[in-house]
Amino acid sequence: MSSPIFSPSYSPLKFPDEIRLLVLQPARLEYVQLGLVSQLEWQIKHVRLSQNPRYEALSYVWDQNPFTEERDATLGHLTTNLSRALEHLRTVAGPGGRVLWIDALCINQKDVNERNHQVTQMGEIYSRAESVILWLGEGNSATGSAIRMLSAQSSEQWIIESYYKPPDVTPWIQLQTLMAFRALCRQKYWTRLWIIQEVLLATNIELQWGDEVCQWSQLCWFVDSIGTDWLEEEFDVLHNLKVSIIEEIRSSMTARLCGDWVDRKAKMSFTIDAKPVFSSLIALCSKYGGANCGDPKDKVFGLHSLAESCCRAAVPVDYGLQLAQVHRQVLEHCMTRHERWDSIIGASQEFHKQLKISISEYLSRSGRLLNISSSDASTQAVGYSTSSVIYTSPPNFAKSAETKSVPITRQCKEGLLENYKLRPKYDSQKFNPLLTYRFELAVSAYQNYSQSAAEQLPGTLAYSRGRCKLDGEAIELILLNARLFTRGVSMTRTRIAISSSGIIYFVPSVTRPGDVFCEMPSSSIVLIARKSTWPGHDLIGRAIQFMSDPTENPSNFSFSPMDVQQMKELGREVTLRLGLDTLQMMTAWSPA
Repeated sequence: MSSPIFSPSYSPLKFPDEIRLLVLQPARLEYVQLGLVSQLEWQIKHVRLSQNPRYEALSYVWDQNPFTEERDATLGHLTTNLSRALEHLRTVAGPGGRVLWIDALCINQKDVNERNHQVTQMGEIYSRAESVILWLGEGNSATGSAIRMLSAQSSEQWIIESYYKPPDVTPWIQLQTLMAFRALCRQKYWTRLWIIQEVLLATNIELQWGDEVCQWSQLCWFVDSIGTDWLEEEFDVLHNLKVSIIEEIRSSMTARLCGDWVDRKAKMSFTIDAKPVFSSLIALCSKYGGANCGDPKDKVFGLHSLAESCCRAAVPVDYGLQLAQVHRQVLEHCMTRHERWDSIIGASQEFHKQLKISISEYLSRSGRLLNISSSDASTQAVGYSTSSVIYTSPPNFAKSAETKSVPITRQCKEGLLENYKLRPKYDSQKFNPLLTYRFELAVSAYQNYSQSAAEQLPGTLAYSRGRCKLDGEAIELILLNARLFTRGVSMTRTRIAISSSGIIYFVPSVTRPGDVFCEMPSSSIVLIARKSTWPGHDLIGRAIQFMSDPTENPSNFSFSPMDVQQMKELGREVTLRLGLDTLQMMTAWSPA
């Protein structure tokens, strides 16, 4: 019995490998003959993946609730993106209908348990599909030209001619071609997180834009071949515009997925029985976490089928969990199974950054650590000491009765002068002190900094008997800047510290002269450590630069094997023991 499109009724799935398939019926002939649009009709049937059913899978953008029937009063048809896709897909449906798997209609979205189970099955569903259809939208005559150009090329012809511009193509037509492909790459479809596993797991892919269809492999060849050498050597007033368009195409998510799909297939060809290649879940989240999805948990669950089996077991799909619990599961598995001591900080920082996980996820409004779930997991992290603390301010950067001068090296003096050449802007609204009460660690966000009396500092740096010193006047100017910057915010748990290399930091209040600043490999994080009574160091907290250029993002620290060996010989290797809570708070993301 046929059902109208947005009124699905579901019978339960009985077997672990059971799924629903939608049989889309062709448009009714009597309506087509009259030039009318008939109502979409389909049936649902149950199959088991172990029986190797034949079907196609649809990949598309959820633009609204697919169960809400919304009709256009003028045109009299459904207006959702999904219904538009089905109207185009049914035009090539045979008498028996077109068999499709569509997540919105083949999964009971209101049943959390079924949703959990079916999401874990999506890897099998997309990889077993005879074809995966990437629906980009209805398009128009101009934007559809990119698909038509691709579909007109045979595989062999495209490979042979991919690096050569046809002689009869004028610069203006070439520009139109590039603009058409740029329009394709700018489609909303490519911003969606769920498409990543839907594309990468597929064997055969069709790209459909309205009624225009081409093979995914043809788009991959085009993206791989296009470059500035594709343009004419002769003078062309449109040359710079074409170069910018080519660069945009090559840096787009479309090109990225094309490259990842080709790489994945190439790696599979080198494995026994062409088995799929998987990655760690934290690496996938860090790589693709910037894509969009409606539920923040899908930043993890939407990549589940691409992850290694150990990751899928450690972080099962469960929409009943709190978001923070999901994040903790990923990090706990990462620190105990995947990342090495020299990469754990960088991996955790990138994970927090891409998923925009801030310190507030782990702390209550009063600043206390939330008891999300207990974990005894711990790991070692190794970094390298590049400087030490030579001065720490009073709490709240208050004026002291007598500020003594501090001896500094020439390197420290040059560093301070370089920092104070900046003219950063003061913006107290963006400052956010991130305090962790359990560990007494102060973590401050990377923010804009105050201008104030910065230009006065160089005059207060002087020589004393051939040595440099930072006198009381210079220190008071630094503290004045800090007070202006943090105006209205309690900083009792945070101090200003000056490093032996001349960099000024916000640091935890328990920091003292002699502590070391530790740069962590593959990250931009600077931690403060203190020599412990046991072999290794104790973690004091995280340091955030106070005086730096707010327009530049801090780059990751990297150490060559020679650097590492030299650091070890100089006794600058720092070994820290980190629990899961500490790792989360030391690597949490904060907006610039």
